[in-house]
Amino acid sequence: MLEDMVVRPEWVERKVAEINATWFEAYDRVYGIIRQPDGSSCWSAFGLWGPGRTAKLQCDSSASFSPAMFRRFVVPALTEQCERIPYTMYHLDGEHCIPHLDALLGIAKLGAIEWTPNPKVPGGGDPAWYPLYRRILAAGKSVQAIGVAEEQLVPLLDAVGGKGMYIM
Repeated sequence: MLEDMVVRPEWVERKVAEINATWFEAYDRVYGIIRQPDGSSCWSAFGLWGPGRTAKLQCDSSASFSPAMFRRFVVPALTEQCERIPYTMYHLDGEHCIPHLDALLGIAKLGAIEWTPNPKVPGGGDPAWYPLYRRILAAGKSVQAIGVAEEQLVPLLDAVGGKGMYIM
């Protein structure tokens, strides 16, 4: 795929669009099964619930992409997903994906960003991540902080505030 992104980028764009269309078909089928009478739904892998269509979005392979590649090949599909699903959270998976944060913050209808630090660095409640959380919150997105130890909870909330924070 990485080679194709360089050698035949238009083909990759077409394939991403095809995959996205198939993803919507699958999502619609699942939503039809799991939606509650009031229209609410959940995405249980990350403990999400929303009053309507809800999804966790991700592109873990983006750790191998430049910011320009991410904007070209990933952002259009994510934007479409956020426009069709009102309650979305993006799974930002590891430090190698942080260079894509600006592009994610630019997706107007993306509701939240979940941060998963690499197992070799401090967990989600560590002060090292406070600037990241503040940046996301300042952009009008919510944050899911995972791996927060009990003793880290109050310092985290004191540092970044509680509004828009979902802590696990």
